[in-house]
Amino acid sequence: MPNWPEHPSRGARQHADSEAHPPSIASLVRAALRAPQAPVAPYGGGLPLPQTPPAFVPPGAQYAVTVIGASGRLASRAPLAALGWLPRTPLSITIAHGAIVVEVDDDSAITISDRRYLHLPAAIRHQCHVHAGDRLLATAQVGSGLLLLYPEAVLDSVLLAYHRSRTFRGEQ
Repeated sequence: MPNWPEHPSRGARQHADSEAHPPSIASLVRAALRAPQAPVAPYGGGLPLPQTPPAFVPPGAQYAVTVIGASGRLASRAPLAALGWLPRTPLSITIAHGAIVVEVDDDSAITISDRRYLHLPAAIRHQCHVHAGDRLLATAQVGSGLLLLYPEAVLDSVLLAYHRSRTFRGEQ
């Protein structure tokens, strides 16, 4: 049985049922906020700053949140511009671990529209359970020429795993 943090309002009766209902991100964040504070280090005057590990951001990575339209069109053109992709650039679109992977492929029939929009094919949208109005996190990996699109369900899973790992290790 997973060692999920007990919600303050839950009794022993509901704890047995927690296997069927994993904790929400909000409950994990609340548990992390109640955990002991991380040590802080003064930075030479003023208020102390928490010690945090350095964040890894791939060189040239650019991020945007975009909405998908009824025809599969991504509302934001910023990731395409960051990658330097022009109208009629041929692209392959695949799925890897729930993420949509887009890259230049000279043999593909899928292209950027004349108005510089990317339209995700229906088959890709259906496989990823993406519908009109959903938001995707678009990450343009400029150095490698990749566009990665993360549906909300994938982001929820990643964030839940992140907060669960931090909560049980006592980190913040």
